[in-house]
Amino acid sequence: MTLLMSLFLAISVVKNSATPLKDACGEDGSVIATLEAGAPVEIRFALAGEGCYKVTVESGGKKLEGYLPQAAIGGLEDFQKGLQTAR
Repeated sequence: MTLLMSLFLAISVVKNSATPLKDACGEDGSVIATLEAGAPVEIRFALAGEGCYKVTVESGGKKLEGYLPQAAIGGLEDFQKGLQTAR
């Protein structure tokens, strides 16, 4: 159980400035917030086969949940290692 909890609490960062946090994966998602480079993101889970992650971020003093593409997130290695270890 501890391992699973740590997977859901993996902390990573936004790679580039002006990264859109969306309410859904892909082009159809609406932008919830625009994130700055280095902003911490808490990875909730990965969507299998889509290269998309459900994340929690803090922006403008509020906690927001949304989706980011794999390419927008730095520090995914620990999250992915945790997934493989859990298998």
